[in-house]
Amino acid sequence: MAGKKDLVIEIEPAVINGLGINLHGRLQPVMSEIVANSWDADAGTVEIRLPEGGIGTESKIVVKDDGTGMSRDDIADKYLRIGRERRAEEGTD
Repeated sequence: MAGKKDLVIEIEPAVINGLGINLHGRLQPVMSEIVANSWDADAGTVEIRLPEGGIGTESKIVVKDDGTGMSRDDIADKYLRIGRERRAEEGTD
């Protein structure tokens, strides 16, 4: 897919400060939320590919679903920023 930027999850500093040391090693709740979001987008199928041999700093987890609802730019600019103040940014308080 030449010309398209990679989709990278960003975690805002406020989240790290709020969760502290409990953030480390908590992949299950994150993956659960991703699957829930897929179902919210009316996905009939969600596929998750985990790396063999454990997860490290260079590992990739691939999540693919057949749901609808977000453009690639929405995913990159909104969804992948954990801790984003959505209501404040969009003026929907």
